[in-house]
Amino acid sequence: RAAFDAAVVACPTDHEARHGLAIVQLMQGEDAEARRSLATAASLYPACPKPRNGLGSMLLEAGRTRAALRHFEAALERSAEPDDDDGWDASVNAALCTLTLARRGGAEAARWRQRLPKARLRLWRALASTPSDRRLHSLLREVDGLAPLDEEGWAAVRAVMRDAAAAHRRRAG
Repeated sequence: RAAFDAAVVACPTDHEARHGLAIVQLMQGEDAEARRSLATAASLYPACPKPRNGLGSMLLEAGRTRAALRHFEAALERSAEPDDDDGWDASVNAALCTLTLARRGGAEAARWRQRLPKARLRLWRALASTPSDRRLHSLLREVDGLAPLDEEGWAAVRAVMRDAAAAHRRRAG
């Protein structure tokens, strides 16, 4: 902790130091301080997805699903690739948020169910890089239970998988 505190004092505009401090603060149970550090990191370097993913995770854990979703979607917009580490985390967690909101029932559930096809595509994209991830398979089954796939949906899944395979080939060189 002392190293991150010193880094923040030495360079208060370093977003990485703020992000590192936030992780230590979370590990020490200092949630409010961690949230402030992540928000500061996000404001210091708005293009970085890491603090957005961190804020989203904290909000999701606190039961603030809609707010978490906004941060995960912002992180995904800032990720270099949808299946790099930051993009993967943001995609899976955004899909989880959408599914959680669709599960709740009530008047808003129908609106969230309309967003499940996008959540499904995010999960399939993540599954392309981690095909044995059981959590992803479970989330996909839940999405399919609430919003069954039609032919148009399968066409979209195939397109996402082709895109993921092409991106993987480009990175492999």
